[in-house]
Amino acid sequence: MSQITEHNNNTQTIESRESSEIIRTTSHKDLSENKTSKENDEKSESVLPKKTLDSKQESRKVRDINHESEDVINERALRTNMDEFTFNVLTIKPQSTRFKLGDCNAKLMVQDGPPDGQCFFRSFIVSSRYNMDETNIGYIPTDDHVMNRLIINLKRIIIDYFDIHGDSIHVDDCKLEHGIIAEHKSVEKWKSKIFNKTYWGGEIEMILLSKIFQIKIKCICRLNSRFNNDYGTEYQNPLEIIITLKSNHYKSILFFR
Repeated sequence: MSQITEHNNNTQTIESRESSEIIRTTSHKDLSENKTSKENDEKSESVLPKKTLDSKQESRKVRDINHESEDVINERALRTNMDEFTFNVLTIKPQSTRFKLGDCNAKLMVQDGPPDGQCFFRSFIVSSRYNMDETNIGYIPTDDHVMNRLIINLKRIIIDYFDIHGDSIHVDDCKLEHGIIAEHKSVEKWKSKIFNKTYWGGEIEMILLSKIFQIKIKCICRLNSRFNNDYGTEYQNPLEIIITLKSNHYKSILFFR
């Protein structure tokens, strides 16, 4: 009886060893196959045409973007528009070389612009350019089509910024949105009207532009006292945008440095 038991034990031991060997062999084979499969995938990707690779990379980018929040995407678009605006402002050719400031004894110059309904945006762009390199682009720059594109770009920046931060902007404990509604009936009407060539910029745009570019904007009003004089006073930027308003027309004030 003991011999039979011993024989059975020996048989079970042999079977157990064989089973273990089969498992190890199978596992090694699976690992080897997985490694080979991965190498084949990498090899096949490496021999793909460049266009196919670019397409795959673009698809990955799209998947990554889809995981980003809408605010992040909008903020990136806003930053792109602002960079484009800054670049294009520096490409405007002045009306004449005599508008290069600094060669006379005056302390400032009041630069007029066309009374075309876009004088506020023109004045902001003229002052922005002067702050960059002390060049006055004049009444109408040589390439006025660039100015017209910049005005549209500036308006788009204003709308993009409001879409992202509008809910958090308050003026004298009142939401800016309420001021827009009071003046334009609705936010959507304001967004639509601002792109009209005859849209007259005002306090709403000054408030937003001061926040967008983190710069002080001083409006010297002579006849229309409903405007506050200063916007963006919380910013420490040594440069500022100074404009004057008279008879519903804006002009830039450029101080010699």
